[in-house]
Amino acid sequence: MIRTAADQKVFDFLDRNKIINLNIRGIIHNNPDAEIYVDDENGIKGILVRNGFFYSLYTEQEDILNHFLDKISQDQDYIGFSGVHRPVTEMILKRFRLDWRNPCDIYYLPVERYDPGLRKNPTQPVRLEDAEIVDKFYTFRSETSLEQIKKDISLRHSSAVYVNGEIASWVLTHDDNSMGIMYTREEYRRRGFAVDVTIDLAGKIIKSGHIPFVQILESNTQSPGLALKCGFVKAGKCDWFGVEVRS
Repeated sequence: MIRTAADQKVFDFLDRNKIINLNIRGIIHNNPDAEIYVDDENGIKGILVRNGFFYSLYTEQEDILNHFLDKISQDQDYIGFSGVHRPVTEMILKRFRLDWRNPCDIYYLPVERYDPGLRKNPTQPVRLEDAEIVDKFYTFRSETSLEQIKKDISLRHSSAVYVNGEIASWVLTHDDNSMGIMYTREEYRRRGFAVDVTIDLAGKIIKSGHIPFVQILESNTQSPGLALKCGFVKAGKCDWFGVEVRS
């Protein structure tokens, strides 16, 4: 396992399965301190990225995956994985005991399916002063989520609908470049605001040279319909999960 820089060889490898690896590209793009490892700099067949607590990785070869897992499990009793392609998840779970798992479906928006005319109401970026409201309604609210939400608002694109100065509906961009933390307050639902903010943010992401994508929990029965309505296409499955390392 060789630590390397974010060079063209890395991106060329990720582009072999471009949509599935959009999150790894995003992590590298937004987190200069992230650690990037490959199996072989002259012929990459696997990549692993560490960003804080979480690891993201991609390979199609189980022997290379096992090499990565051998290395990262040497001095750790617990490992967290983020947005891992489902086939890779299943290989990892052959090795370690699963503690928790959030299975997701991956949707992306091809540029030819982007329709700005779907937005019917005025939108604007989420105001930093509204970070606490966003955090209050966040499904994965934690001791650190407010600080991360503030970073998402300050550093990346977002979209919101405001009604009489009050934030009514919103969506942010995570540090892996996925769209998320979407919410419409109960009293403002059934007005099309979720479509408005989705289309607005997708347009901003496209203009910035990236591909809009979202990871939707399989247990979320509402968001897939919204994604499809906005032109998104289902591309595959991924998982966020934690494992206990066997001794």
